[in-house]
Formats: sequence, C-alpha cells, structure tokens
Amino acid sequence: MTLYAYYSENRKEPLDLHIITGLKQIELIYLKRGYHRYIKARLKALGYEYDETYVKKIMLMTYAYHDIGKATEKLQEMIMNGKGAPYHEVLSAIILKNQFDEQYITPLEKGCVIAVLLHMGALRDPIKSINKAISQGIIYTRLKGDTITWFNKTLKKIYPEIADIFLIKQSRDMTFNKKSVYELISFLGEYFYIKRGTEQRIVPIQLSTYLLLHPLITADELAVCKNTNKKPRKWIDEFIGAFKS
Repeated sequence: MTLYAYYSENRKEPLDLHIITGLKQIELIYLKRGYHRYIKARLKALGYEYDETYVKKIMLMTYAYHDIGKATEKLQEMIMNGKGAPYHEVLSAIILKNQFDEQYITPLEKGCVIAVLLHMGALRDPIKSINKAISQGIIYTRLKGDTITWFNKTLKKIYPEIADIFLIKQSRDMTFNKKSVYELISFLGEYFYIKRGTEQRIVPIQLSTYLLLHPLITADELAVCKNTNKKPRKWIDEFIGAFKS
C-alpha cells in the first residue's frame, strides 16, 4: 500500500516516509537536546507534573498523527488528482483526539490535539479551517481499516517500545461527519470559548500547544525537504537557531 503526503508529476512524497523522516528530526534536533525535559519543567511550574518519558511520547505522537487525515479516502483521491489535501488537519485532530481517554485529559493532551489542528497555513484560524472542511465536504470521508493497520504497523516498526500510546485503537473503518467535528470542538471547548489569556486555566493548554507546535512545524518542513530535495524555507533556520540558543 502506498499512500501519499504529496503527489505531483515532479514531486512525490509517500506518507510513511514523511512520518518516519519527521520523527527522526524530532529525535535529532529536540529530544537529544532534552526538549521533553524543558516541557516537563515549564508545565510543572504551572502545577502539572508529567513523567519525562510520557512527554517524549506526546511529542512524537503529535508529529506521527499530524498528517494522518491525508490517509482518508477523499483526501488520498484529491492528492492523487493534484488537488492537495485541504484542511486535512481537521481530520488529523479528530483521529488524534480519539486516542485519548477523556477521563484522563490534561493540558498536555489537549495541547497535542490543538497543535495538530494549528500546524497548517501559518497557524490559520482553527474555526475557519473547521468551517471550510464542513462546507467543502472534506469531513465526509472514511479512514479504512486496512489504512489503520498500515499506520499502526509503520509506528510499531519505528517505536515498538511506546506503541501503547501511538496506535490507533479502532481497527475497523473510521467514518467522519459533522458529529465528529462537534465532538472535537467539545473536547477542546476551553480553548475555543474562553477569551485567551483572561482565565488562568487556559494558560497550561496554550503553553502545551505552542511547546508541541514548535517541533511539529520544524520536523514537518525538514521532512518534506529531505524527502523531495526541496530547499528549506528561510524561517526554518530561525526556528532551529532559536531553540539552539
């Protein structure tokens, strides 16, 4: 099975290669320098205690799932027809949300899902992305069971030791509709409905989001460039340089 993150006459990038390459970049640039320990320390200062290994898993999970929406039937068809994968981040966020037990949701898990929802288009407005995904019919699609098996096998092969958190739990076909979107908005309710910065309880969610978004955007850009011989955009040096300093 070959699924694509991008497909054109001049440039093709298999989705599994995009996932694997990006995860390696997170390891090399961020985890080797202890970025997961930095996240742990920043959230501890706000009263949230996380295991260091768990933070590492969440970092990797954020990247692993960021483009899984592209693997749905409708978006694969669009990709193969040269139309790209518009608003795939909405589907990716829905799939990722379903991996967390809502009885044990903390700012770190919410930040993980929001980072995926925000990773496209220079942090475009998530509500606009959701509305566009609905109006253009992007959400009415399916993630097939054999695609889920493919995704899980890909992640097991790379990280067998942390497959417990990585794997998509549902093995049968996963369908999407307006209800899926409403459940996503409900899951992230505080982020959408509280005026940002005005209530203390939203701060840890915002912090988690942006701490996870930095490696996600960096690894996403580098994976595309390494896999398609494309020159990185100028901002990538600033991103990496800011972290190194």
